[in-house]
Amino acid sequence: MNAQGTIMRFDPVTGKDFASIHVGPNGGWCSVEALPNGRYLIATMNNGQIREIDAAGAVHWTITMQGAFRATRLPSGNTLVASMTTRLIAEFDRDGNKRWEKTCEGRPWSIRYR
Repeated sequence: MNAQGTIMRFDPVTGKDFASIHVGPNGGWCSVEALPNGRYLIATMNNGQIREIDAAGAVHWTITMQGAFRATRLPSGNTLVASMTTRLIAEFDRDGNKRWEKTCEGRPWSIRYR
């Protein structure tokens, strides 16, 4: 995703471009994760939004967390989110309820399930 808020999709093997998805300016740090259902999980720090969108850009799920700029979907269906500004990592369920949170000593730059 670029700073203008466009997710650019392409095939790195063939170099073929696919239709891009415009989600609006992010104006800061952000992340995009392709989900198995064909949707995308995006996190944008400027507005603290985590959204699940489809290929047309329609929003199917959203939560907010101050400074959120990384998100990943867990096998349980919950979402793990990292905030650089608050130094928090938190897990949210599909209803948007915070299940737990942990304050890091420094800024969390990456999160992943293992």
